[in-house]
Amino acid sequence: GRLDVYQERRACEVVSRLTHELSSLVTSVPEEAPKAIGGGIEGDPYSLASRMVALVLKDAKWNATSLGPGVPLRSYGHAIQHERPRLFWLSVSSLVDEDRFVNAYNRLFDEYSDQVAFVLGGQAFTRRVRQRVKYASFCDTMQHLEQFATMLVSQTSGGAV
Repeated sequence: GRLDVYQERRACEVVSRLTHELSSLVTSVPEEAPKAIGGGIEGDPYSLASRMVALVLKDAKWNATSLGPGVPLRSYGHAIQHERPRLFWLSVSSLVDEDRFVNAYNRLFDEYSDQVAFVLGGQAFTRRVRQRVKYASFCDTMQHLEQFATMLVSQTSGGAV
């Protein structure tokens, strides 16, 4: 309530430009690096967190691609089939219809969780929502994400996953 919408949007634009610049400073990721994809859901216009997730994962030596905001969950299923990532993330800042999201998301998880690690984050994942969905990891911070991604790679290279 202390800031106007234009101030929040301007701040998001500044941080978005900074993440783009920081991305160019991250050393290139090897072609054989594990793949990660993700983004935001339909009805959630925010993209900044997903850009930050991709940047953190690239820095952790993942071949990470943000698919952007507003992607329907069924389309993520197509992306998982086509891209075959090792990690899939959702950053959700707002939910338009919690029940609809939970049902669609759990179907996606049930169909693909044996192929990819599902990682969730974002302010819309309240305790109540987290209790209703399944996931491999919920990340409150980018540091949690980095730790999980590093652990996942070490398990994969060690043959445990």
